[in-house]
Amino acid sequence: MHTSVPADLHLWHSRLGHPSPRITSLVPGISKSSMTRDALFQNCDICLRVKQTRQIFPESLSNAKESFDLIHCDLWGPYRTTAFCGSRYFLTIVDDFSRAVWLYLLPGKTRVAQQLRDFLEMIERQFSKKIKTIRSDNGSEFLCLTRYFTENRILHETSCVHTPQQNGRVERKHMHILNIARALRFQAHMPIEYWGECVLAAGHIINRTPSALLGNKTPFEKLYGSAPSYKHLRVFGCLAYAHNLDHKGDKFTSRSSRCVFLGYPYGKKGWRLYDIDRKLIFNSRDVVFREKNFPFQTMLSDSTSAPAIVNSPVLSGFSEDDGSDLETNPPKVTQTPPDPELANVPTELLGRGHRVKKPSTRLQGFVANAVQLSPVSLSLSRHLHPVHSISQVQYILSQTIYLLIIFSRNIVCLYLLWQHV
Repeated sequence: MHTSVPADLHLWHSRLGHPSPRITSLVPGISKSSMTRDALFQNCDICLRVKQTRQIFPESLSNAKESFDLIHCDLWGPYRTTAFCGSRYFLTIVDDFSRAVWLYLLPGKTRVAQQLRDFLEMIERQFSKKIKTIRSDNGSEFLCLTRYFTENRILHETSCVHTPQQNGRVERKHMHILNIARALRFQAHMPIEYWGECVLAAGHIINRTPSALLGNKTPFEKLYGSAPSYKHLRVFGCLAYAHNLDHKGDKFTSRSSRCVFLGYPYGKKGWRLYDIDRKLIFNSRDVVFREKNFPFQTMLSDSTSAPAIVNSPVLSGFSEDDGSDLETNPPKVTQTPPDPELANVPTELLGRGHRVKKPSTRLQGFVANAVQLSPVSLSLSRHLHPVHSISQVQYILSQTIYLLIIFSRNIVCLYLLWQHV
């Protein structure tokens, strides 16, 4: 049933700058009918063009019936600081049924396609199941697998453009991962270059943390059918003493190395450690932990007020499947009385050519100025390039002699060839 709108209602609606129908009806003499107000808003093109908002996203209550019926994928990054393993991204895969999460550190988007193929093959081999549906955004790293999904009869669901809410489960999982990763890093006072290890440790912890959404069970238990073990868990970033196997028979060499605990290596029954003295990352099972001591906190407290430069450690037995400064306490400024002996010191010259040159801060993360050259003798101080140390005539003469030698050799070869014929 079509409701006619009085002309005065349209007129006053336009005069008042297209307010809401309720506000328009408050003007004396305007129709108070609700049907008239609703018809006014639906028929006003200006109101729709000015005030239209996005539709409310309903709460999703759909869940997969079995594991790997539906998985959610998303790529996080790039982060402004490259991890010491060379990664700037991490790929997140979430199983809709068990809420189990898999994390992979990646150096770039080009590795996502191959990593996702390897994951599908791993699930098929380890769990004897084939993934039915994959849900992701419209990133090119996922759309490039459209042909692969079609050939393997995998349904690929993508969200609408600029609508991450439709891939909300993995988006919220990103927030969960980063919350725990930040907590681990702040607790251990770790440099920002170790954000990748914090993310991997967070994923390991999440899979073993009970959730009310899963009936107070863990994702590990929902996936494998048995409760996980907590005996191997330690405080991330704490002090660890690893048994030194590289003493080479020396009876007076230390039998342990001071290390930092960096997480749990995949496929190994041990812990991942960073040797503080040797700047080496390795895995070991012979470890004694001091879970209340954090070596990086001691390093920061002993350092100066300037940001510390963290050298990239050497990776031992590690292969990858994925610009904040360090937090330092500001120095305390104290005022001292002027020294009378400094009154006669000449003032510093200012201006071009008198400014003190400082090394560039752009090369703080690189090894620079490691090669020392011997000083140039006084005789060659004006001619640093070797070509400048000889005259132009000598250079032309030497080149002419060289060309004559080559030409004469070719003549001799032709003569011998002619004699042979």
